[in-house]
Amino acid sequence: MFRFVLPIILALTFPLEVLSGQFGLEVGETVKSIREKGVTLSNDGGYWYITDKLPKGNSKLDNYSLLITPVSGLCRIVARATSIQTNSFGDQLKSKFEFFETALNKKYGVGEKYDYVKYGSIWDDNKYWMMGLLEKERNLATFYKKDDNNLPSYMNGIVLRAFARNSGEGVINLNYEFSNVDQCFEEEDAANTDNL
Repeated sequence: MFRFVLPIILALTFPLEVLSGQFGLEVGETVKSIREKGVTLSNDGGYWYITDKLPKGNSKLDNYSLLITPVSGLCRIVARATSIQTNSFGDQLKSKFEFFETALNKKYGVGEKYDYVKYGSIWDDNKYWMMGLLEKERNLATFYKKDDNNLPSYMNGIVLRAFARNSGEGVINLNYEFSNVDQCFEEEDAANTDNL
């Protein structure tokens, strides 16, 4: 009988939102526990790990970078979509961005969108949209913040951003930052400055 009562007690004590995570991973998880879920992690330097599959990954995403520190565990996931071939106007990249933005807006509420070219940029004409993005003089991003959107309690924010790899190819990144991200950054900074 205790076997049946324990799950009920746990469900009442911890809301489902706390027990669930992003892409099948939990906030604060260790490298070991993530590997035990069948995820192949390669160290990308420091506390960053990369993989091409997660337990509940998305078919539109083909690469994930995870920030996992020794004390705070998993605190950030940067997911990348497949590279997108596009014209100089960035039409195909913008279309893929809008696909993800629509899905995130539906799930978390409308985010704060930034779509602009910096004042004085020589890439301000629409036919140079990709060059502006490549030269980091143009931005296309939408921010979802804990205070303004319907984010789960374990998540601080999400950033959807378009990047250019060259004038004819771009990529979409989704950056998920969890509630323990500040502690992770402190650990990462301490590790990077230890031997100075």
